[in-house]
Amino acid sequence: MDDDALYDPAFVRGLFNEMARTYGAVNLVSSFGFAARWRTQCLARLPVRPGWAVVDLMTGMGELCPELARRLGGAGTVRAVDLSPEMCRRARRQARRWPGRVEVIEGDALEADLPAGSADAVVSSFGLKTFSDRQLGRLVDQVARLLKPGGWFSFVEVSVPPARWVRRPYMFYVKRVIPLIGRAFLGNPDN
Repeated sequence: MDDDALYDPAFVRGLFNEMARTYGAVNLVSSFGFAARWRTQCLARLPVRPGWAVVDLMTGMGELCPELARRLGGAGTVRAVDLSPEMCRRARRQARRWPGRVEVIEGDALEADLPAGSADAVVSSFGLKTFSDRQLGRLVDQVARLLKPGGWFSFVEVSVPPARWVRRPYMFYVKRVIPLIGRAFLGNPDN
């Protein structure tokens, strides 16, 4: 599959709709539980205050939303945007248990029709990998457009370690072990 097809929003939507049922379990197993810790770290130094407006782009099942809603209190809002209808459905179902106001919006993060300068903070966990370099440039513009002057952003994503002694076992894990986990949990190692 070429890069244009791989990063096409319709392909990404279908991929995450297919993975939604077991996404949380696969994420937990494949990251050895670190994904939850990394999400916590994504928010740890963000000075979220009660009453803030936060946008969570590529929210998935809204994994950042419970902590954000707790920290924002009843006066704050979280707008959680995701391309996948199935991931949004699961996030909405979970949102009933979260304190505060969380609005789950089905839509493309690059095209989200949210007001300019409306966010005190923009966050995202593990969504950057779904974009090409050109799309990442558009995402930067979107984040800048959404943030209020002096606003904050915090994104977390996996990356390839630069040190060779770590990179080799990491790439073996990504190329050989992760597909086995995908086959076991998703029935499709390509996902």
